[in-house]
Amino acid sequence: MNEESLKAIEYASTEKECCYMSEKPLSIPDTPNFVIAFSFFMFLIFLHHILDTKGTYLNYFADKIKTTIADNLNLYFYNENSVEELEKENENKIVDEDPNIPKPYEYKYLDEVKKLANEIVFTELELKQELEQRATIRSNMENKLSSDKTYVETLLAYFEKRLEKLNAEKAYKKEEKKEKEEGEDDEDFEDEDFEDEETEEEKNERNEQAIASIQNDQRLYKKAQVLLETKTIDEEEINKLAREFILKERLDNLKNCIVMEKTPIGNAIMFYNNTKSSFEYYSDSTLPYRYLEVIARKYIITYKCKQIFVDMEQEIKEAEKKLEEKKKKAEDEKQKQEEEKISGNPSTKPEKPAKNVFAKFKNYNKDNSIKVAAVPLDRPSSAKQTKPQEEKVIKENANRFSFEGKLANFNFLKKIDRKVVDKRYAVSFAEFKKMQKTQ
Repeated sequence: MNEESLKAIEYASTEKECCYMSEKPLSIPDTPNFVIAFSFFMFLIFLHHILDTKGTYLNYFADKIKTTIADNLNLYFYNENSVEELEKENENKIVDEDPNIPKPYEYKYLDEVKKLANEIVFTELELKQELEQRATIRSNMENKLSSDKTYVETLLAYFEKRLEKLNAEKAYKKEEKKEKEEGEDDEDFEDEDFEDEETEEEKNERNEQAIASIQNDQRLYKKAQVLLETKTIDEEEINKLAREFILKERLDNLKNCIVMEKTPIGNAIMFYNNTKSSFEYYSDSTLPYRYLEVIARKYIITYKCKQIFVDMEQEIKEAEKKLEEKKKKAEDEKQKQEEEKISGNPSTKPEKPAKNVFAKFKNYNKDNSIKVAAVPLDRPSSAKQTKPQEEKVIKENANRFSFEGKLANFNFLKKIDRKVVDKRYAVSFAEFKKMQKTQ
């Protein structure tokens, strides 16, 4: 190495020396005046927005401060016993709501059923069918109304003709009788025709009765005509009938909708039969009613048809309410009768005991010498003392279940209706012969 390189190494500067030797950093420039003015302007807008909103923000902050102070004071001055009681209640709630404890099978799907809507929701296709059905129902109602009007008009016209005919006959007979009375001078001839005059009177009486009955019918049908003229087609009734028709079709189609469920006893298949208003099921084991209700709950949840299901809890509550009302009514009536007895003005007369229709025969063969020993007082009576039976809660409605057979008997494939698939299958012999002639 030469001397120049050695000198360069000897006088090499360290990192600290390099830092001191480097140029001074540039100074941060001052914020421009227009930026300061813009930021001040934005701050003023923010303050104006807060103060101009009727003090909502200020009220919020004030309420927040009050609640925090109140909570801290309550926590400080709270009784220790109440805190312990709250802790115990929370522990009990945690124990009750322990998810690890399995619920009985009977309570399955209860929460889902409560959340389910009571009414059946129609699809778009069903809503279109409902509109079409409304039009058909309206046209049928209009046709029926017009046919009723024509029928009443024809009857009234018939009554008019009939009355004219009867009145003409009556007038003709009066004239004929007057002519006979004027032209008949022979007494013997009158005696011979006495019986004929009696028959004529009977005919006249019958004619009068016929006229009176026709007039009565005419009066009634005139009232009916007035009612039919003022009658209008009710749109609410049309909507109701159309909805019922679509609902019936929907419920009839539920026969093709099945559900399968695994119960603690065994498997089951269930569907709803609207014609029988019953849940039909197939199973290899005899299922109790409480398990069948669980399967029915699953069915209505799956196909969203809560309307076909009867909630037993609600039915029991309604039955208990009716029983309480009945008891209360009976107590009120009893109290009213007692008050009337005390006052001495009974509103209802006491019922007389009904006489016994059977005769009491005297026993002549009874031996009076034989004395029957009295029953000792210590001995209990042989007759059973029956307590008054309490009235039981009777449910008006209940879910109906029908057992249809084993699981092997259930047919998963639907039978083909030949009349629907092939229209020629439903043709009669006469129609078949006509078709052959046309071909």
